[in-house]
Amino acid sequence: MKLIHAAFAFTTLLVLSCSSPGGDDPTPRPTYTPYPTLTAESPSGTAARTESASQNSGPGEYVELGGQKDWFFGQAATHVRTGVDAFEHGNYRAAIRSFEQARQHRGKPSAVVESWLGLSYQALEQYEDAVRHHSASIEIDDSVTERMNRGISYLLQGQCGPAVADAKVALTMEPEGTEGLHSDAEANYILASCYAYERQHLLALQHAEAALDISIENNYEREFISERELLVEQIREGLDPNGLGIDFFLDPALRAWEQGMESFNGGNYREALESFESALELHGKPSSVLENWLGLSFQSLGRHDAAIEHFTRAIEIRDSAVDRLNRSASYMETAQCPLAVVDAQEALAMPTYEEDGYHSKVEANSVLAGCYLVEGDYRSAYVHAESTLSRAIAHGYSTGDVDSLIEVRDLAKSLADAQK
Repeated sequence: MKLIHAAFAFTTLLVLSCSSPGGDDPTPRPTYTPYPTLTAESPSGTAARTESASQNSGPGEYVELGGQKDWFFGQAATHVRTGVDAFEHGNYRAAIRSFEQARQHRGKPSAVVESWLGLSYQALEQYEDAVRHHSASIEIDDSVTERMNRGISYLLQGQCGPAVADAKVALTMEPEGTEGLHSDAEANYILASCYAYERQHLLALQHAEAALDISIENNYEREFISERELLVEQIREGLDPNGLGIDFFLDPALRAWEQGMESFNGGNYREALESFESALELHGKPSSVLENWLGLSFQSLGRHDAAIEHFTRAIEIRDSAVDRLNRSASYMETAQCPLAVVDAQEALAMPTYEEDGYHSKVEANSVLAGCYLVEGDYRSAYVHAESTLSRAIAHGYSTGDVDSLIEVRDLAKSLADAQK
C-alpha cells in the first residue's frame, strides 16, 4: 500500500487543466485569437484611404481583427498577409518580423498590427512583450478582444490583478463572438480562475457557471465544454468543508508543480523537492497541496523529520484524512507510534477519501494495527488488522497488498491467542 495525496492543479488560459500523480499531461491551452477578415473593399464611412501614397502605393486591403479595423496598402498589406500566414503555421518569429515591417511601411499606428504582435509574443511565451503590444493596441483602439488578449497575457504571468481588471472591462463592452468562441465566456473564465486562485470560491463558481453556459450557447467544441464542466465541479469541491482540499495554481507555479510531479513519479525526489519549493514560492500563498508533496518527497528520501514538518503545515492549512495518514507514516518510521495512533484515529473520524487502490479507512486501520503490534496490544492489533483486510478486499486492493494484510492479521491473531 502507498500513502498519496491527491492534488488538483489548474492553469488558466481559456482552458483549465487537471493534473494528478501519474495522470495525463495537461490539456493543450488555446489562445483567444479571432482571425482577421481581409478584403479588397474599403469599409463604408471611413477615411481608410488617407495613408501616404508614397509609402503605400498599390491595391489596398481592409483588415479586421476582433472588432478592430485598419486599411493597408502595398507593402504594408503584403507584410500583414505574410505575417498572418506565418502565425497560422506556427512561425511566430517570422510573423513578428512581418508585422514589424508592416508597421514600418504603414507609417502610422495600427491597432491590428499591435494586436498581432501581441499574439505572436504570447505564442512565444514572452508575456511582457505581449502585454506591451496589446496595451499599445488598446491605446489606439480599445476593444473587447484586446482586453481579453491582454488579460490572458497577464494571467500567464500569474498577475491576477490586471487580468481581472481587463476581464471586468471586457464584460462591460459589446461582446465579440464567432462559432465556438465568445468573449463573455472567456472573460468569465478568467474571473473564475482568478477568484478560485484567491479562494473566493463563491465568486469563482458564479463566473465558472456563466462561462460554461455561454460556451454551450455558442457551440464550443466538446473538449472545451468538458473543461468548463470540470472547473465548475472542482470549484464546488473546493466549497465542500469536508472535501480533500484543492489549490488552484496559475501558470508559473503550475509549471513548477508539473515538473515536480514528473520528477517525483520518476523517482527523482531531490529534483521534485526543488520544483515543489519553486512552485510554493511562485504560488505566493500557503498551499496544503504543495506542503504535502514536499512532505512526500522528503518521506521518499527517508528524511522523516522534514516530512513531518511539511505534513504538519499542510494540516494547519487544511486538515484531511490523507494529510493525517501521510504524517502518521513518518511517525511510524521514526518510532513515534503514539503520535501515529492519534493521526490514524483522527483520520477514521474524518470523511473517507478513496480512489483506485486507496481507501483512507483501510490505511488508518493499517496504521493502528501496526502500532498496536509494536506496543504489545495484540488484541487491538488483531481487531484493526481484520478491519483493514475486509475493507481492502472490498475496495479492490491488489493481491500483493491483500496477502501482506493477511500475514499481519494472522500474526496479530496468533500473538493475541498466546496472550490469553
